[in-house]
Amino acid sequence: MAGMTKGISKFYREVRAEMKKVTWPTRDQIFQYTVLILALIAALTLVFWLADSVFVFLLSKILGV
Repeated sequence: MAGMTKGISKFYREVRAEMKKVTWPTRDQIFQYTVLILALIAALTLVFWLADSVFVFLLSKILGV
């Protein structure tokens, strides 16, 4: 049991040490990345909507529905 406790505490000490080495993004970077992702989602949504509309149109013409 004591060995397990030492192992767990060692693990958390190592995790804390590694987390201090991480270079975290600034608030401005997070904002820019968020805006970029939202713009990409909007653009891809538009592309898929247009492709779907074209396929539905073509399929309705082919099937005569």
